[in-house]
Amino acid sequence: MKTIAQYFQFSRKERVAAIALLVLGATLFAVPWWLTSAKSQQPTITTPLPQIVQNNLPNAALPTDASTETEASPQNTLFYFDPNTASLADFEQLGLRSKTAQTILNYRSKGGKFRQASDLRKIYTLSAAEAERLIPYVRITSATHNQGKPYGKYESTPYVNKTPNTIDINTASEADFEQLPGIGKVLAARIVKFRNAKQGFQQIDDIAKTYGLPETTFQQIKPYLTISQQATITTNKQPQQHLTVNINEASWQQLQQHCSTINSDMASAIITLRKKYGSIQNSTDLKRIVFLTDVQIQAIANCFNLP
Repeated sequence: MKTIAQYFQFSRKERVAAIALLVLGATLFAVPWWLTSAKSQQPTITTPLPQIVQNNLPNAALPTDASTETEASPQNTLFYFDPNTASLADFEQLGLRSKTAQTILNYRSKGGKFRQASDLRKIYTLSAAEAERLIPYVRITSATHNQGKPYGKYESTPYVNKTPNTIDINTASEADFEQLPGIGKVLAARIVKFRNAKQGFQQIDDIAKTYGLPETTFQQIKPYLTISQQATITTNKQPQQHLTVNINEASWQQLQQHCSTINSDMASAIITLRKKYGSIQNSTDLKRIVFLTDVQIQAIANCFNLP
């Protein structure tokens, strides 16, 4: 039987193993304590980082004002100015950057005009805040517009009440018809051409048959129209005698010249119709041309006196 002392006797391997276990245990115990202690010794930064950086910069490197920009802003001096005549130096003195001032000059050099103070907002490099700051000081005193006619902020075009002159529909020129309300160059030319094709209007209502003339426009101009019974028909260029044109004998070009309604496609279709079906006797025959509208058929029939 072993004595108690024998239980505390270890072989060499057992002693090495026991020492290794003790060292490992001590290490596991000491590491957490060391980490906690090291963290508690780190200094706490209470000063903001920008202040720390500032305290460590040379005095020459410190900005004098928080609003100082990399590029020095121009000195702001507000005064009344005309954006149509102000120079580059004037805009810079008003507080604009050189780039913005040059943009305004470029806008003017390309024909741009400032007709009112709010037009400053058109300059894309000009911020809204800058525009609102300058607008109260804008004074548009003089400029040129429409071939040198003066204009200004408060200029207005006087209203002129134009009353059309009464015209004779059988002697009036295209220019005479153009002065009537609702009649432009195209309609005036059609009326004259239609009149020449008919060798004169027999009554005022004949004008209503002009191709493209709305009924509302005709009623609007009717009070200004008169008719002469024996009138010599004139054109814009010179008086000429108009011969009767037969729709069944007219060439492709003559069809278009005689009737303003007829374009090149219509003239070709009429010639094809004559070759295929024979002579055109009335407006019903024209209905074989499928793309012609009733209004166009009636206008062509009037040009060639078709029943």
